[in-house]
Amino acid sequence: MIYRIVIVVALLGIIFGACASDDPEQENQNQIDSQDVQDVSGQDPDVDGHLGEDADQSGADASSDEDVGAPEDVDDGDIGGGDVGDVEEDAKNGSAPEGDSCETAIDVTDGAALVGESTVEMNDNYDPALGADNCPGTNFSDRERVYVVAPVETTIYEVVAEPEDSFDLMLYAREDCAVDACVAGTRFNGAGGMETISFEVAGGESVFIFVDGEIGHAGEFDLMVTIEE
Repeated sequence: MIYRIVIVVALLGIIFGACASDDPEQENQNQIDSQDVQDVSGQDPDVDGHLGEDADQSGADASSDEDVGAPEDVDDGDIGGGDVGDVEEDAKNGSAPEGDSCETAIDVTDGAALVGESTVEMNDNYDPALGADNCPGTNFSDRERVYVVAPVETTIYEVVAEPEDSFDLMLYAREDCAVDACVAGTRFNGAGGMETISFEVAGGESVFIFVDGEIGHAGEFDLMVTIEE
């Protein structure tokens, strides 16, 4: 009888021991499940911290987008300002046709035989002033083309301008483009008529030659500049 009781007590001890060993695992599992629930609900500090970093990452993306679209990233100045400013500067320095003024006068110091010259694309910058010494004598003219001679030694030049049939031109020369006085000038012949002038230029000096048009006249012409011996 006592032997049976001992056996029963031992069996009960084994059973209770097994149950006791299973309970901690179940409790640990329950704790893990509870932690997972906390993690999902956002209560876990580490998870919240990561979520905060994700928010920072989103903020960085927004900042990157802002950089891409920021006005300073697009060089509007180069497109709409700098480039436009360069074009305007080019227009000031080089848009005027060669011979349009004394500043862009065509150099014929060594003589020249120019065919198909024209005043059509020029501007009306000068007039052979009425009453000015040696000038053709009119305050009204059309467009003109300007040439220059600047010999090293004193030289005598003859200049002949032969216009197309419909072009009535005037021919004159000045030492100073800002002064009305001419060193020579003529306008005697009508449309299609050749005009000729001669003048002396001291060494180291310059004289500007003007092929001008009577008012309402612009056209093509041939120009011959020769050095007289």
